[in-house]
Amino acid sequence: QIKISPELPGTTAQISGSSLMIRGRSKGQTAYNVTLPRSLADQFGQTLGKDENVVIQVGQAHPFFSGPGQAFTVLDPQGPRELTCSVVNYDRLKVTAWRVQPADWAAFQKYLQEYRNNLKERKAPGQQIFEKEIDTKAVRDQLTEVKVDLKEAFPNNLGQVLLQIEPLPQPEKNYNQPIYIGWVQSTQIGLDAMADGHTLQAWASELGSGKPLAGV
Repeated sequence: QIKISPELPGTTAQISGSSLMIRGRSKGQTAYNVTLPRSLADQFGQTLGKDENVVIQVGQAHPFFSGPGQAFTVLDPQGPRELTCSVVNYDRLKVTAWRVQPADWAAFQKYLQEYRNNLKERKAPGQQIFEKEIDTKAVRDQLTEVKVDLKEAFPNNLGQVLLQIEPLPQPEKNYNQPIYIGWVQSTQIGLDAMADGHTLQAWASELGSGKPLAGV
């Protein structure tokens, strides 16, 4: 059994030809001591005969940013008005919000598609609510979850918001800039639909409980 110190979460080991590959969620600027046991055998049944120790030095982690996994998000009606991002080695996030309406959906889709190609003339749809920077409070070289507070964007806990989140500082080359652009909805109504070639049938329910809603 291969031993690794300190512990490496999510460790997997794979053999390819004469190579042994070890993968895991390593931490930046950390030395990992790997012990290959004397019982480790090759394809002919020959063993190492003695334990072998290898030190693998991991350098500084590359900056990393990840926003929500989709461009359209409905907030939990029972939860806080916030979104969660993940960062490594970013100290600040620039958060910009615009109040939008369903009629802005097509303009949002265009903004999402053309964001990187129309730098000088790009203009988000809707009315800007705020533009602010927040401290990630991230520990160096460690993956950190950052909560983005959106209470200011939803004063009545309802509505639609176009949200843009950019880690700072941004790389110089635009195509390398990590960014999240998404439509965030805060509502108490859940919608489901089924359609065939002739009819679309829709159902409206209370999002928090799933109970049917009348008069929608």
